[in-house]
Amino acid sequence: MHYGRLMGAAALVAAMTTIPAAAQDVTPIPNVDKSTIPHIYVDASTKQVLPYAPRLVVQDVYDSDANGECIGTFGHNHLIEDVRFSNGPWSSSIDKPLMEVQLLISNSFGQISDYDILVKVWQNASFTSNPMVAAGAVPLTTLGPVAIRNAPDLAYLNLMSNGLPLCYINGDHAYVEVFVLAPGSNQLASVTGGLVVTHQNDMPVGSTTDPWGRDRNADGVMQGGPLDAPMPNEHVRSIFGGAPCTGNAVIADLVLRGIAPATEPPATEITLQDSGLTVTAPLGPGEIKWYKFEVPGNVTDARRTFLDIDTEGSQLGPVNQPVLALFDGVGVLLATNRDSGSDLQAQLSFGVGNRPAFGNGLAFDGMNGELTFAFGPYYLGVGSFPAARVGNGWLLTGASENSGTVRVNFRTNATFAGPLAPSAEPNFIEINNGQTVLAPGLTVPPVNPGVPGALWYKFTTCGADGSTPESYLDIDFTGSDSPQTADQVAFVFNSSGNVVASSNDEGPWALPQFSFGATWARPSRTGNPADPVFAGQNGSLPAGTYYLASGFAPMTSLSNAATDGRWHVRPRSGDDLNIRVDFLTGVVQCGPTCGTSDFNGDGDSGTDQDIEAFFTCIGGTCCPTCYAGGSDFNGDGDAGTDQDIEAFFRVLGGHPC
Repeated sequence: MHYGRLMGAAALVAAMTTIPAAAQDVTPIPNVDKSTIPHIYVDASTKQVLPYAPRLVVQDVYDSDANGECIGTFGHNHLIEDVRFSNGPWSSSIDKPLMEVQLLISNSFGQISDYDILVKVWQNASFTSNPMVAAGAVPLTTLGPVAIRNAPDLAYLNLMSNGLPLCYINGDHAYVEVFVLAPGSNQLASVTGGLVVTHQNDMPVGSTTDPWGRDRNADGVMQGGPLDAPMPNEHVRSIFGGAPCTGNAVIADLVLRGIAPATEPPATEITLQDSGLTVTAPLGPGEIKWYKFEVPGNVTDARRTFLDIDTEGSQLGPVNQPVLALFDGVGVLLATNRDSGSDLQAQLSFGVGNRPAFGNGLAFDGMNGELTFAFGPYYLGVGSFPAARVGNGWLLTGASENSGTVRVNFRTNATFAGPLAPSAEPNFIEINNGQTVLAPGLTVPPVNPGVPGALWYKFTTCGADGSTPESYLDIDFTGSDSPQTADQVAFVFNSSGNVVASSNDEGPWALPQFSFGATWARPSRTGNPADPVFAGQNGSLPAGTYYLASGFAPMTSLSNAATDGRWHVRPRSGDDLNIRVDFLTGVVQCGPTCGTSDFNGDGDSGTDQDIEAFFTCIGGTCCPTCYAGGSDFNGDGDAGTDQDIEAFFRVLGGHPC
């Protein structure tokens, strides 16, 4: 993707070529994982405006994207969409500072690869007026044109401010107009496409009506009128014509982000202690309890500090399911949880891992991130599931009928960066029911690691030292969802919690891949002979129990993970794709290790000289370069037996010991 700098506002004139009107139905693009769509960030500032006041938080003020299960390419190059703020954080504010506009763009299945994007934000317009935007009206801001070259299948275009608002919006609504222009021109592109649409489905922030303006005759002017009246009227309602959103109204895939007023909640101030702290309070239906505290220094992996918060011991009814939400000192939501503890209790875990779980809950592994808002203050909101809304700006509102007593437990070593207890093992998927992984290996069903999250697998191996062709253990990830685009990372930990191997891009399609033991080339499971082979690149792996951690990049271990790994990884990303792991081995049973078919050690295997050297050794004279085990070929401790002779000829024939 190549894109140019934003230039000054350009006046749009009538297109030289007419774009044919598209059908009302919009067919969805199947199997889209929005979390993998790349973003293009562009400085979209067009003018200087007054700085905004402190204690304000940047957050979504209109979002049609988060709940849009269906998206589809849009066969027009000019649209206008209404945006309303009645159910969002801008519902009560007057001057609304707009900081960012996000669009979803595409190449429309290869139909259009080069084009420019121009965006205008209007304070007022009307779908029933002709024109929809009054003649002579001045937009609140004009963003672009932005040059899109070699357009990808899908990409988010984020038109950003440089720290100052793009504009101020007054009232409870605005209109966003988007043009797809011919490259380097102020005319509408002659090839349709470039824009992606979604469907109206309980938008988390803001709202829109399902009609919109669609420039059906491509003259650059939106002509309003009755809904779905014949041309030249361009006030229309479009629908999806394919599953799973057949019949749903189509709207622009659009996100506005701005600064919303945030008021600190009234909170009980508490002081954290390394010895732990528990606070208990009554909680009524729909009520939120707030606690304010400081953390001396940061809670980070590097400092080996942690902060765990849970609601174990709470008694709410009829459903005992508390909700936790942690905010920083300016109201930014850091983490929320409602069911990771035992029996639907809530818990949060920051910093270095790992500490044991309560009952059937998850281990306290620092999965909620690191706290780098030095000293704070931090604000913890406590409610009961379901919470009506949670978001930036200390936003946590109750919708639950549950009531009773809520108990919140804090544990940390951050006050004085105290010593850590030995690490607990992580929550894991047990491979082969705890039995040893034997030939030919096994496949673990695909699992989603969470956002962000890591998957842990506990497995036992006979070892893979390469002493025989069968002595190998390979770990493959190519069976995962979207393996050619998903960027995965993996680590192998030993039973002490320390890293023995890591992999990022060593496998096909830059996936992780591990290969222990035998160095002969075993082909990639992709079937492509050009892809990396398994050939013992990770060295030997002694017999024992190990833990495999897998997730999406970036994911890191501790800085000294080889000696003090603590079964700890820090996932900083996530996806809704599943990860599949295949364990492959040639070891059919654990036990003594046989010698090799190159008994005399001359580099040639299975020769007459190897046979002569073996029987000479059986007779009591072993050559200096012969197998180190001598006449105890099968390694059972008894030398020169019939079993040694049988094992020798099995290996000579290419079979396991």
